[in-house]
Amino acid sequence: MALKWDHNSLNNLIHLEGYRIYINDELCGTMKPEDACASVNGILEVGEYKVKIRALYGEYESADSNEVITRVKR
Repeated sequence: MALKWDHNSLNNLIHLEGYRIYINDELCGTMKPEDACASVNGILEVGEYKVKIRALYGEYESADSNEVITRVKR
């Protein structure tokens, strides 16, 4: 699955360390702060997946991004 997002302009006000990608509330990847797209592997089953991103700064994470639902069909 490929993901693409727009950076939040408020991220310029903090020292952003990267992004974490969650699928069905499970951490699936971490991206660099300059990244605005990602490729996520491991979605093999037919079904529905809830995808969200959180910004990472220090030991803290932002609130969830808007949630995107994707469906995999055979």
